[in-house]
Amino acid sequence: MEKGKQFRDELGLSETEYVFSDGWLYRFKTRHGIRKLDVAGEIRSANRNASEEYKEDVENLVELHNLSASQIYNADETGLLWRCLPNSTLADRDEKCVKGFKMNKERLTVLLCANSSGDQMLTPYVIGKYKKLRAYKDKTFQLFIEFSPMRG
Repeated sequence: MEKGKQFRDELGLSETEYVFSDGWLYRFKTRHGIRKLDVAGEIRSANRNASEEYKEDVENLVELHNLSASQIYNADETGLLWRCLPNSTLADRDEKCVKGFKMNKERLTVLLCANSSGDQMLTPYVIGKYKKLRAYKDKTFQLFIEFSPMRG
């Protein structure tokens, strides 16, 4: 639909004359019994009690040191699974579930950091596949993060 709208605009055609909808796709999927199923996979749950205790500890520290939102930073790393397949698929009406598959674990680790007020975000730091690259085996590195002055 988006590509059709782009062609309509590029050709200078009237918006009222050419209207797009997803009705044909909906009817096609209904007619052939195609529906979206989630692939069964790993399930995680969070420890709510520990998170509440941590939240109270942080609030006490902020109050004790009289910190503002621009002085509080949060850094966390996340995995970027850049070769991962989607976790849902289209299935026939006769299929009850979809067999799982082994997930491709090739990933990059990305470190993100920003302050609580959101006015300062550091450039993401990307760590590749290897813990210690062979090209740098004789060198030691120290990471210095330089903060730019805050805009007021």
